[in-house]
Amino acid sequence: MATLRTAVRERGFWAGVLFLCCGVFFMVLAQRYPIGTAADMGAGYFPAVVGGLLALLGIVRMALASLRPEGAVEGLEWRPLIFVIGSILFFGLTVRTLGIVIATAIVVGLTSLATKGARPGEVALLALGMVVVAAVGFVYGLGVTLPLWPAF
Repeated sequence: MATLRTAVRERGFWAGVLFLCCGVFFMVLAQRYPIGTAADMGAGYFPAVVGGLLALLGIVRMALASLRPEGAVEGLEWRPLIFVIGSILFFGLTVRTLGIVIATAIVVGLTSLATKGARPGEVALLALGMVVVAAVGFVYGLGVTLPLWPAF
């Protein structure tokens, strides 16, 4: 039971670190745009507010995880971090050339490598579902101008 508590606490702490970093990143990025006021919002208002709330959530999460009496927070698991962030970067760099269908399917496959227990059949079904959601939701539903397939 102590091992489970320690794992939950560590995940909570590192989730807080991630929230804090992302929140600060978006708050800094929002400074490039006019912020405005709550009554007259500029382009940077929403990212700044959401980034601030995310950073605050991260601080609270880190504090709650650190205050638990189970001991010190241990190391970070690198495999999930590398595969998840790497797949996001891959998608951003290749979606215009590969198209949403192929890029999304590859991203689901890459992120499945973050855990050792992923089953190929489940990954394939998830990839299919994500491709349908991305194609229908973004291209047809929202009208995002991204290609579905690569241009040959």
